[in-house]
Amino acid sequence: MLQSKFIQKNAAFLLDILLTLAEHCYEEKIGNPCARLSRLRDEYSWLKKESSTKKSNNSTMKPVTKYSTTAYI
Repeated sequence: MLQSKFIQKNAAFLLDILLTLAEHCYEEKIGNPCARLSRLRDEYSWLKKESSTKKSNNSTMKPVTKYSTTAYI
């Protein structure tokens, strides 16, 4: 299960950060959006949807206190 969360986190990073940056750089250099990168985003967007639905389920959980005292903060 821990490995699954790690994979989902990496997939979200690749889709949100890296692919967005690649699309921006491509369009900036060429002047047109890249159809292959758009198809890649569409093809793998289900990975992001799966991880975002799990995050929304976790957001209903009670927050956990990290420190019992604020003396160290």
